[in-house]
Amino acid sequence: MSSLAGSGTAHLRGEEALLSVRDLVVEYPTKGGVVQAVSKVSFDVLPGETLGIVGESGCGKSTTGRAVLRLDRLTAGQIDFAGERIDEASGKRMRELRRSIQMIFQDPVASLNPRRSVKDIVVEGLAVTGAPAAERASTSSSILEQVGLGSERFADMMPRQLSGGQAQRVAIGRALALHPQLLICDEPVSALDVSVQAQILNLIEELKAQFNLTVVFIAHDLGVVRAVSDDVLVMYLGKVCEFGDADMVYDQPAHPYTRALLDSVPLTDAERGFTGPALEGDLPSPLSPPTGCRFRTRCPRAEERCAAEEPEIQEIRPGQYAACHFPLSLGATVTLAPAAEEPAAESTPETTSETEAAAVPAAAAEPAATVEPAATIEARTDPVAVPAALEKPAPTDESAAGAKSAPLEKPAPAEKPAPAEKPSPAEKPAPVEEPVPAAKSVPAEAAVPAAAVATAAVVEKSESAGEAAAATTSEPAASAEDVVPAEDVVPAAPAATAEAAKPAAAAAEPVKSEPAKSDI
Repeated sequence: MSSLAGSGTAHLRGEEALLSVRDLVVEYPTKGGVVQAVSKVSFDVLPGETLGIVGESGCGKSTTGRAVLRLDRLTAGQIDFAGERIDEASGKRMRELRRSIQMIFQDPVASLNPRRSVKDIVVEGLAVTGAPAAERASTSSSILEQVGLGSERFADMMPRQLSGGQAQRVAIGRALALHPQLLICDEPVSALDVSVQAQILNLIEELKAQFNLTVVFIAHDLGVVRAVSDDVLVMYLGKVCEFGDADMVYDQPAHPYTRALLDSVPLTDAERGFTGPALEGDLPSPLSPPTGCRFRTRCPRAEERCAAEEPEIQEIRPGQYAACHFPLSLGATVTLAPAAEEPAAESTPETTSETEAAAVPAAAAEPAATVEPAATIEARTDPVAVPAALEKPAPTDESAAGAKSAPLEKPAPAEKPAPAEKPSPAEKPAPVEEPVPAAKSVPAEAAVPAAAVATAAVVEKSESAGEAAAATTSEPAASAEDVVPAEDVVPAAPAATAEAAKPAAAAAEPVKSEPAKSDI
């Protein structure tokens, strides 16, 4: 016979187990077909251990617990308890074995005899074994004290007079009165309030340590199962999906179904809602389960192999087993696409001030920034190369240029332009010792028109060249009004004498009355 999905015994731990279940099958014949409640489920529980069985409603976890006690008829499989075959035991022997295997049922009130008082319910098992009345009375008082119902008023109460938490305490006391080795808890806190759940869970833990119990804890609440379990068994539609250490299964699930269950847990954060995307779709009918892997109809990782081939339980990591063709890798998370690089921000005074300010000292160090006498400036016909740091389109008007240019350390207000400082005596050009030959001299009257033409050329020149020339100013003392760029000199004008340059500079000052380009 071919193995079914979730089948296999690779996760069983040997003969030291107190309870061992192999290939358990439980089916219910109906008019509509055969309900496959449990299909070849295998697991074991070591002495003193708590095994949590978790899954959706209808996955077969409660049926598995009842089958261990043989409260439901087994279709196939093998169950060993303390080295003895339960599945082959007679009815009489099974009643004796149940003294060592007790069960706490999901509905506490329905599990209690409504016609008996609390003090009689907790010792029903002793009455069946024929214990004397004195022993039953002392045991009843002791057990009620241990489960938190020591007051005398609880002893004569009827089940209908108890709350849900009190009724569950009575059910726990009834199970412990026989001093069992194995305790099967079938969703013992699912019908209780959260505060009462904590009390019952703490009580089970205390009694487990006190009586040295081995516990099979069945629940659909993932948080409750993790709080009390050493190992976890995950079931889906009658199959085992995953088995392993509780912390490992919860922190690094290997089966996609386990991951989907964890992602479906509601969070206390109302905006987020869930840890991840909730599991979609309904549980398929156990009358006609899917072929191959039974979870494939809802699995986001399903492929053709999942429908054609049924996976067996295999060890994914040490101590962790899963029945999946494509198990989740260690630390698998949702991989987000890399974020696209943001486009470079447009140049603004804040973003460009540092780069342009760094370029200004470099440009200021060029020889063109030095102030030379007007008489010694040579005419140049080739255009001056603009530094690479300043090669960009100039704005159409002066206001736009001011908005996109980095201000100097102390820019002068546009409304009140600072008057040009007069050059100090140390900065005045030294007179030329040797006179210029008469053939190359220009009269003082002719120097003024030449200066005016040079000034007009400065205004009409492109803004980029103006910015380059303005950026070369390094000290406030040498203002732009006192310097005529070399490239702006009219080629036809020869060099003038020092005496002729003074009136030319004086005539150029009224024309450049607006703030110099260096001020922006």
